Amino acid sequence: MRFKWNALFLVMLAILAAPAAGQTIYGSLSGTVFDASGAVIPNARVTVKSLDTGITRQISADGEGFWRAPSLQPGRYSVEAGAPSFETMMRAPLVVEAAVERRVDFSLKPSATSEVVVVTEEAPLIESTKSQISHGVEARRILDRAIHPECEIAVRVGIQDDRILG
Repeated sequence: MRFKWNALFLVMLAILAAPAAGQTIYGSLSGTVFDASGAVIPNARVTVKSLDTGITRQISADGEGFWRAPSLQPGRYSVEAGAPSFETMMRAPLVVEAAVERRVDFSLKPSATSEVVVVTEEAPLIESTKSQISHGVEARRILDRAIHPECEIAVRVGIQDDRILG
């Protein structure tokens, strides 16, 4: 008799626990990026930002313009979509709720202008990664060091004597 009660208890526990396993505390946002004519924009960039925490997530739309941001904490979000040669569009505030996927589609307009910056000057020869001062060495001094090894020792030690360095 005791075996029957234990078996019944385990079956009831499994039945009651099954719905709880499928529940989640996260929500998600998804959508498609279109152009003004209704055609999809492949590989559009989508930025999802939590207005509550400031955390940002970068997403790329797939080849069909579809994007998805899963596993978002419940809260308020802004979503920004853009692509080369199109204006950037933002939608906010969007409320994300637990276990809910909210759809956010974008219809981007072509951008009026595009800017191209052309640099025609060469950068100055400045070593910005090191904090040391150096100077060039004349060919005559290099030859003197090869002939007189004591000059190399003087240079390594830091001796500034013209009698040794030539």
